[in-house]
Amino acid sequence: MVPYPFNPHPELPFVEVEKGIFIVDDTGIPDTKEEVVSRMLRQAAAERAKQLAADPVASKAAQEKQQAALAVIQNDQFQTEFAPWVVPDLPMPDGSALTWDALEAQSQANLLALSTNISNDFDSQQGAISSFLENNPGASAGWTDDNGNPVSMDRLDDNGGPLFKMVHNLASAQTVSAQKLWPGGGSGIDIDGTNVLIGEWDGGDALTNHQEFWLGGFRVSLLGPATNGLNDHATHVAGTLAAWGGYPPATGLANRAKVLEHIFTKDQAEMPVVAATSAMRVSNHSYGYGVGWFIFASPGGTNAWLWSGNNSIGITQDWKFGFYDSTARTNDQIAYTAQTYLPVFSAGNWRSTNQFKPPTQPFGHWEITGPGAGTSYAYTNGTRPLNDAQGGFNNMGNYAVSKNSLTVGAVYTNASGYTGTNGVVMSDFSAWGPVADGRIKPDLTAAGVNILSSVAAGTNLYNTYSGTSQAAPAVTGVLGLLTGLHSRLYGTNYPAMLSSTLAGIAIHTADQAGTNLGPTYIFGWGQLNALSAAALMTNNFNSGSLAFIKEVRLVSGDYIEFPVVLTNTKPFKATIRWTDPPGTPTAPAINPTNRMLVNDLDLRVVSPSGVTNFPWVLNRTSPASAATKADNTVDNGEQVSIPNPTNGTYLVRVTHKGSLLNDLGQTSYQNGTILLSGNIAQPPSLPLITSIAAITTSNTVALKWSSDVGRVYRVQYRDDISSGSWQYGTSELSATKTNTAVVLSVAGITNRFYRIAQVR
Repeated sequence: MVPYPFNPHPELPFVEVEKGIFIVDDTGIPDTKEEVVSRMLRQAAAERAKQLAADPVASKAAQEKQQAALAVIQNDQFQTEFAPWVVPDLPMPDGSALTWDALEAQSQANLLALSTNISNDFDSQQGAISSFLENNPGASAGWTDDNGNPVSMDRLDDNGGPLFKMVHNLASAQTVSAQKLWPGGGSGIDIDGTNVLIGEWDGGDALTNHQEFWLGGFRVSLLGPATNGLNDHATHVAGTLAAWGGYPPATGLANRAKVLEHIFTKDQAEMPVVAATSAMRVSNHSYGYGVGWFIFASPGGTNAWLWSGNNSIGITQDWKFGFYDSTARTNDQIAYTAQTYLPVFSAGNWRSTNQFKPPTQPFGHWEITGPGAGTSYAYTNGTRPLNDAQGGFNNMGNYAVSKNSLTVGAVYTNASGYTGTNGVVMSDFSAWGPVADGRIKPDLTAAGVNILSSVAAGTNLYNTYSGTSQAAPAVTGVLGLLTGLHSRLYGTNYPAMLSSTLAGIAIHTADQAGTNLGPTYIFGWGQLNALSAAALMTNNFNSGSLAFIKEVRLVSGDYIEFPVVLTNTKPFKATIRWTDPPGTPTAPAINPTNRMLVNDLDLRVVSPSGVTNFPWVLNRTSPASAATKADNTVDNGEQVSIPNPTNGTYLVRVTHKGSLLNDLGQTSYQNGTILLSGNIAQPPSLPLITSIAAITTSNTVALKWSSDVGRVYRVQYRDDISSGSWQYGTSELSATKTNTAVVLSVAGITNRFYRIAQVR
């Protein structure tokens, strides 16, 4: 946190304001307009005193007339000079000042309470599982797959059927340019994950004494006691995240970071606790629940095919594909409550043409029938659609479809890095979107084919695996590097990045993939580019004006607007990402179109000639079609792209539909992040008061000052300029425009000075 008071330009004095007199500098010369208003107020007061002494009855009528006329003048002045810029001074729920420290304390308390609720739900689910197993004699609640990874039934789905949690494995660094960020990588950024903590939930226990984890001191630890035995998959993922490089080809993405790892059984109950009690800002989750076709331990006691759809809902596809269920909702609740914690999930391998389908059709298999307490297994020879039956689209599972997590698909490795769209080759297994309501998933792609990393079979052993399980930690490792870069730029006492910022940076700087411009349901926003992401952060810091990354708090009823200077020599791109309140799942159904977005923000960029540029949108009913530009009403992230801008000043504008709600359904505000590239950075604005007006009819005073969108300010005051100390007169105010205004009560105050403190 930047110390208070903070003057970013100590060579210039703060503006000080006495009620009725605006001092623009240390000469004491008043501004002409404000001097007129001040003189008018003094003259009116003197005239009222004379009239009252001469004729009390007549003077009262005259006074009321004058007050009415004055009210009109003051209202006109307020509407013209202040109203467009006013930011509400929001308090905390207990009435205290809203500050980052107070919000963080509240978030930590809420996360711990959320963990308790999730844990209680998990315990109740175990009773439901026991009832299901009693109704299905011979059925198994868990087994080990052919790769030695555990599969477990740890909850029932929203229709009462079993859900089996499993890792996303089948049988990097160069691809996403991460090695260029390391010391000696040539970029000059020189980050390696030192002092960064990354979370990992996985299918078992990582081998913490593997040579990749004890070189330089033990850097991988378990959240709790070992409970599921050593696991190759967990060790492999931990190596991709943070292997030291004892064997150089297996060097991890954040190779000096620390990893806190645990089995995935109670992941959603543990995630809030770790987010609340540690500096963990990002975690990796290379697993999900089984959907569509897969091999399971059947009630007959043998491994057999299961089609995990439910014939009481429909047999045209597994209804869980793309369905936003209670698991996805809990993911979103965790991220929304935390605000600075981003879980990264693998997209799943359900599109695989050689692993997740029976050899022929019809083929004897098990499936699930009946809702609720009557749900059971049934054996049938019926033909059911394969996982890639919809042209390869619509085969993502529940964890992967949550709004606020980052979902990662897998592409082939490219040792040369990004060389163009033709160099990004989709794997033959990575799951594709869309989500049922049309949202863009996956968010990103990274290398996930034949990835070399550490394994648990020995302290110096390695193996190559493929799967979205291997792509996700490549992204998570890079995000860990970026959190370390943020701390280096701003200091460890500065607030952590919002999770919308971390996700937004990755999405905004991703390299285009596929033959179509814009996002796709195959690659999401493209292939992660670590170097571009780090450069955006560095350039934003160096600008001094938050020219490229703006964290904002948009209050319901307000809007965001600011100019950007563009040139025809640079393509321009603007992205907004926000951590949305959790959606409300519908009753189980196949591809329900009910929108899960709660707060619908709208990003627009207006050209100098008045042309409005709209964001990219995809069509869920034609998932292979190229993205078009229109009003996006489903995603909690939007992007406007202008490949050939004209020279001049454009306006970036963010509005919203309806009321902005919090997770309790109350009218509130929405945090979000705007990311920009291709614009010319402008000098920072000085936080100097430019207008002041007394509003006598309401005993208030209005202040306005120049601001940079994304900056946070507080108004300070004192009643005696020669003695005493400055006091805070407002909560933290998030600037949403190039001017910021606030209305303050001055009831009972005869003399007061004001100044603006730039918090961050």
